[in-house]
Amino acid sequence: MASTNSVFCSLLILSLLIHGQHAFLTKTAARNPPLTKERVEKISKALSDAGFHIMSLILKHQLPYLIPCSRNNTITIFVPQDQYVGFGPSINLLYQVVPSLIANGEDFKVESFEEELWRSKYGGEFRLFKVPTCHQGHKIWATRYSDGYRINLSKVTHWGIYNDGHVIIHGVVHFFSLDKEKPFHGFPFSGLL
Repeated sequence: MASTNSVFCSLLILSLLIHGQHAFLTKTAARNPPLTKERVEKISKALSDAGFHIMSLILKHQLPYLIPCSRNNTITIFVPQDQYVGFGPSINLLYQVVPSLIANGEDFKVESFEEELWRSKYGGEFRLFKVPTCHQGHKIWATRYSDGYRINLSKVTHWGIYNDGHVIIHGVVHFFSLDKEKPFHGFPFSGLL
């Protein structure tokens, strides 16, 4: 009798687990639409229409490989302007991708990113947000200046080139170089407060 109850309990628990997993996967699929060819084309077109032609072509082929870097299939990509797209050992596309949604500069404050306060040798103070990227172990530095946000000193020029709630793309001036991963590389800052 005890073994019958044990088998029944095991089957009941297994049934609940399978049903729960199916419900979770169904809800996740509904929240994160699949990356169809049409969706990739839509993203590529939005980039091209905004004048980011080279990154439009690159992402058209690389986007399916970037989305899995996020646990919940949501990413924000910072794309450089065409004239500043470069290639070399210090350039890595994963360094341009953040595994969370950043719709605008205020999201740096809302998200639970690590924060530091820096002081300029000229008296100004800057709040820096360390933002993890899809390039494992590497972070970008975001801060607000009088003329807007900069990431690794590259100005964000186009907020919201594309935003479907799962993939968000913003335009920046330059690629984020791994050579300049330190905050304010080459600028007169005295460091942390």
